[in-house]
Amino acid sequence: MANLDELLKVGIGGATTQQFAEVKKDRYHRQYQLEQEMVTTGVEDFLRSTQSNTQNGRESITDHGQLLIKKNLEAVSAELQKQVDTKTIGRRMLSLKLLENIRDEGKETFDTAAFIILRTIMNNLTVSQLVQKVGIAIGHALEAEARNREFEKIKPKYFQAVLDDVKRKQYKHKETVMTHSMNKMEIDWEPWSPSDKLHLGTHCITIIEQVTGLVHHVKRTTAKNETPIFLEAQPAVLKLIEDTNGKLCHMFPKFYPMVVPPQEWTGIYKGGYLTKDLEQPFIKTKTSNFLSDLKNRDDEMAPVFDAVNGVQNTKWRINKPVLQVLEAVWELGHVIGKLPSRYEDELPPKPFDTSDTEGFKEWKKDADNREKWVDWKHKASKVYERNSKNTSKKIQVSALIELAKKFQQEDNIYFPHQLDFRGRAYPMPAFLEPQGAEFSRALLEFSEGKRMGDNEKGGYWLAIHTANMFGEDKLSLDDREKWTKDNSDKICGVANDPLGTMSYWRSADKPFSFLAACFEWNGFMEKGKNHYTHLPIAIDGSCNGLQIFSLMLRDEVGGEATNLTPRDKPQDIYGIVSDKTTAQLKLETSDDLVHRKYPITKKQLAKLWLDYGVNRKVCKRCVMIVPYSGTKRACRQYVEKYVQEQMDLGVHNPFGDKLMYASEYLASAIWTNIESTVIKAKEAMKWLKNISKLAAKMNIPINWKVCTGFWVQQHYQEVNHRRIETKLGDKIIKLTITEDKKKINKRRQAQGISANFVHSLDAAAMMLTVNKCRTKGITDFQMIHDSYGTHATNIETMGQCLREVFVEMFEENVLETFRDHIYGILSPKLQAKLTPIPEMGKLNIHDVKDSKYFFA
Repeated sequence: MANLDELLKVGIGGATTQQFAEVKKDRYHRQYQLEQEMVTTGVEDFLRSTQSNTQNGRESITDHGQLLIKKNLEAVSAELQKQVDTKTIGRRMLSLKLLENIRDEGKETFDTAAFIILRTIMNNLTVSQLVQKVGIAIGHALEAEARNREFEKIKPKYFQAVLDDVKRKQYKHKETVMTHSMNKMEIDWEPWSPSDKLHLGTHCITIIEQVTGLVHHVKRTTAKNETPIFLEAQPAVLKLIEDTNGKLCHMFPKFYPMVVPPQEWTGIYKGGYLTKDLEQPFIKTKTSNFLSDLKNRDDEMAPVFDAVNGVQNTKWRINKPVLQVLEAVWELGHVIGKLPSRYEDELPPKPFDTSDTEGFKEWKKDADNREKWVDWKHKASKVYERNSKNTSKKIQVSALIELAKKFQQEDNIYFPHQLDFRGRAYPMPAFLEPQGAEFSRALLEFSEGKRMGDNEKGGYWLAIHTANMFGEDKLSLDDREKWTKDNSDKICGVANDPLGTMSYWRSADKPFSFLAACFEWNGFMEKGKNHYTHLPIAIDGSCNGLQIFSLMLRDEVGGEATNLTPRDKPQDIYGIVSDKTTAQLKLETSDDLVHRKYPITKKQLAKLWLDYGVNRKVCKRCVMIVPYSGTKRACRQYVEKYVQEQMDLGVHNPFGDKLMYASEYLASAIWTNIESTVIKAKEAMKWLKNISKLAAKMNIPINWKVCTGFWVQQHYQEVNHRRIETKLGDKIIKLTITEDKKKINKRRQAQGISANFVHSLDAAAMMLTVNKCRTKGITDFQMIHDSYGTHATNIETMGQCLREVFVEMFEENVLETFRDHIYGILSPKLQAKLTPIPEMGKLNIHDVKDSKYFFA
């Protein structure tokens, strides 16, 4: 634990009086108590989860369960292979031959079988189970795997389709559906006899005992003349589990906001929380050598430390009116924006009462009734799926509300930050934090207020922000201000009666952020210039990844599409691609079939899409992924996901069960129009991939220094383990002996370079903007990568600062700097293979200073 008296002597930022120290003493004691609670809560949650999984037959998924499976998998697999290949007579040995059905394809190994056996043993490890019961469970699990392999071999495509449909379901449900589907396809399978399964299972238990020492047999007298045999963990294994969990439980603290300013970062290992138990490195990475190297470069990273300290020293508080509304709508079970209902959706009524078993059998004999039953099961399955997906979301919302209530009386709260390996900054606390879900961000406001009358543009930017949160962010800035003023009565009505006006504000693009804006606007309308604003006002980049590529290549086409040049109205690259795609569909004349399995012509499908509507929303995610090495395949997936989301909202899907082919057709058109809009970006991405491949040939990571002094290292290694996966999708990573020298994963290096290079630059821009803003007197920040926020009264100044920063950053040729650095580490042979940097366009980057929609 840090020394409290020493902290109080220096205070925050320097020497302080004894009186100040006494005033702050209670808050520091409160912080120490909170940090102890974070550790304790993490321990309790870990142990509670472990105990729950153990008691409910899921011990194999606990941390110690996974560790023990991985540790023993190789030995069990080798012993299975040895015994299966041994020509030995005996009932148990003959039953072992059944494992020939699960020999790993193309290999003389039994890794999958070993995994299934160990998983079943692990699920019964510390609960003391009858040997016979565990043996039968092992035999049943092995037969299920063999049966599914037969299914896949005979009907591979149908098998995969069924598996895709149930992959997120519980194991028992997956097994039932697979068996039903196999029977439906009339695939012959001779069931293993109960005797064979028992003999196989018990022999596998013997192998586990002999090879691993995990378990042993124990006889117990349960009644007169009854001494059943139980399977129990060996005492040494129980001690190992206890020791393992004793160490692991302290590794997952629950990070809360702080009630005093975080320790300022002065080095890679110094900053953030106050106590040693919560000590974290400045950069989250698994590469310890990278951290050690950066530790020797602390003096180069002063701008980085300054920026992160500026962000994490921002004083926040809970927005109590928003919390009250959020808690109320959560209790009522309303679905608003990304907020799920706290209640489960009800299942549709069954077409027949299944409790009447005989009557149900008779009812199902009728073909129409069978069809009704299948239809009900399909609808019920969708409800089950939705409820299952919402479970984790509901837990997160409950945790968020409890945290907000815990801190709602605090005058100031703070969020310590860390960086990822690209230099992007993230808050350490979860759930309640400034980069969280939309409804989470709305719960936070700056604790320090700014008088609206101190800046004549404050009201203008508050109005723009309010319109943005409603979804009017494609209007000109003046029209956004007008929209808010025109709707002022409605907005103030929301503030005065949020529950009574919910039908209005819930329709906003960002409903809870709009709600927070309504409260702020109402205060401004009531008090005018004397209103003190606490609301973070955000200005966002226009597809910032493409903006960065356009700046570095002086791309006038991409630059115009992403608002790098002055315009009276904002350019919308997503809308541009959407319009181009719509125009292309209107010109479709081909009578060729879309696909042999989709008997519809391209011309007909184009008409279907035009009738359905190709808007900016369906194109947005496709465009956004481009600077991050997005692919046409990913584009297709986003199109398909969009249609599925619309279906959840009740919009009819005209493409039926052929949505994949329809999505592929539209994605191809969207991709073509993206490439015609962001030509230079694609050239730069290709060049970056080529240069990363050259470095990978030397088996060295790629590293580069950004203008803040931060060194980035992209180091994706080849893994020496392989994934073992059952036919129902259960997975584990097989451990192997680690080699002294790791190999670079060439494919991942090439795939990741564009995204990581761009992210390192947007991180640098954010940091330099924070530092420049601090010189102008701005002290409060809500920075989310390419979304910059501060008070309405300071947003004009922040906008000027960020524009100056981007111009300063890209006045130098960042690709040339990057190329020169990589050139110096390549061999002469590979240096000769370096291709020229893509040709520069004619964009005047200084135009950014006059482009009011660059960030808006």
